[in-house]
Parts: sequence; C-alpha cells; structure tokens
Amino acid sequence: MIVLLYTITLILFGSTWVVVKIGLESIPPFTFAVVRFVIAFLLLGLAFRIWRYRLPAIPHIRRKIFVAGFLMYGLNFLFIYVGQKEIDSSLAAVLFATMPFFTGIIAHILLPQERLTKKVVIGMIVGFSGTVALFSNNLSLTGPVLGMLSLLLSSFFCSWATVLIKRDLQEIPAAQLSILQIPAGLVVLIPPMMFELPIQFDI
Repeated sequence: MIVLLYTITLILFGSTWVVVKIGLESIPPFTFAVVRFVIAFLLLGLAFRIWRYRLPAIPHIRRKIFVAGFLMYGLNFLFIYVGQKEIDSSLAAVLFATMPFFTGIIAHILLPQERLTKKVVIGMIVGFSGTVALFSNNLSLTGPVLGMLSLLLSSFFCSWATVLIKRDLQEIPAAQLSILQIPAGLVVLIPPMMFELPIQFDI
C-alpha cells in the first residue's frame, strides 16, 4: 500500500507541470491558481468539517500556520505560475528539483538536528541528477531568465515553508494543514488576480 500511494503521488505531482502549462494557454496565471485553491479549499474544507478537527495546543499556532501558508501556497505558487507562463514544463520541473538543496541549507540553519553532511549533499546531487535525466530528452536551458528565476524562487519558498512546518507544525496532520494554509496563500494570489480580470462598465 505504501508503494502504491507513493507511486500515485509521483504520478500526480509529476503531471502537475504539464497540466499547469496547458491551463496557462487559456487562463491567466493568478486566476488559474486562485480557482485551483478555492476548489481545493471547498472540497477539503468539507472533509475538515466531517473530521471535526481541533488544533493542537501549540504556542502562536495560527501565526505559524499563516506564515507557512503564505510561503507554501502564496509565494511558492505565485512564482510557479508566473514562471511556467514563460518556460517549458520540463525546465520548470528541473528548476523546482533544486528544492532539496534549498531545504538542506535552510534546515541546516533552522534545525540544529539536521546538519548538512557529505552523505546529505551526495543524496541531493543524485536526486537532482535523476530529475535532469528523466527530462533530458525534452530539456532546453534556453528561455526567459525571469521565468527561470521565478521557478528557483518558488523552490526556495517551498523549501522554507517545509522546514518551518517540520520545526513548528509537525503535530498537525498533512491533510488538515493543507486546508488551514490555503487562506494565507489566497492573501498573496487574489490581489494580482484582480489586475488580470477583464472589467467592463456599462454606461
């Protein structure tokens, strides 16, 4: 069962880059992201109500959830959608695969028990090399610099949020935490979406 669930996760996450790229051909990036999260929030929120989940007694837990959501669902996805508007999905996947490097560095700073060691660095390099190999047939390093920088920034913010979650919020199950973080992400994504919407005034 663990292997099956892991395989399904890989398929769903791996296809995200292609699906986002296809969607961006007809939907503005911020509108696309907001609609995606609103639908997810409504569906998962229903499950949240059924679970009748209660937050654990963690000091300043709401602020910590907001900060993690602001980074994970806000800035991370803002730069993903902006970047994928400009570059191919294969290049986006490879650039986002730099996440283990950012995570290792941030964890080294924020988590004293997780230091960067030779084995960890080798593991990062091997993992990143595997991602490059998977997309090598369709990979092209030519593309707008801002688009590539956007994907690197998304990887950085996702890594930062991941480390904060492990440090401050690991007592909250992943499914519940996802629901709780979405509103903070919408705080980031809704304002730029308003500039994308075609507004007509009848006189």
